Amino acid sequence: EIGAESAYTLVLDAYDRGDLSAVEERVYAFSDAGTSQVYWLAKSFIVLGDAFAGRGDVEQAEATYNSILDGYEPAREGDDVNPEQRSSAMQFYIVWGRVFDEDGLDQVQERLDQRTGGTVKLTPEMREVYKTTGGTPHLDGQYTVFGEVVSGLDVVDAIQQVATDENDRPLDDVRILRAYLISK
Repeated sequence: EIGAESAYTLVLDAYDRGDLSAVEERVYAFSDAGTSQVYWLAKSFIVLGDAFAGRGDVEQAEATYNSILDGYEPAREGDDVNPEQRSSAMQFYIVWGRVFDEDGLDQVQERLDQRTGGTVKLTPEMREVYKTTGGTPHLDGQYTVFGEVVSGLDVVDAIQQVATDENDRPLDDVRILRAYLISK
């Protein structure tokens, strides 16, 4: 759907102009259109939450942000319990990547082949990025990128250090209390 990013851009434009009613109308129209482009729809709902907050309607803003977290989570890795890789309210990742060498990428590719039946391949271009810039290639083709941490990496590091159970899930829930949409 080529128009999804455009729909988001129109929402953002209305917000930038201070036309909060237009933001609301455009987001709901975008949602009602039944788009499969959930990334752009989620970004639009973040702007809608910001619009509600801008009007002083904090409760509605919080409800909007929570609806994003409830309805737009990255897909979990497929398994016998969830072969369709449907969203999970328990799996929301903040990824702290690293640089890989060829051997490490070969091992990741083997894991991807096992988990995806060989449908996800690390292209030469992707491998070059993972060897120079870094990242988390084992998530490719299985998870949706929701955003980027642009500040507060000390908080991400603190989250990374919390105690976890045998499934690597935090013993106590770690909650995102506030997120902001930052335009580049």
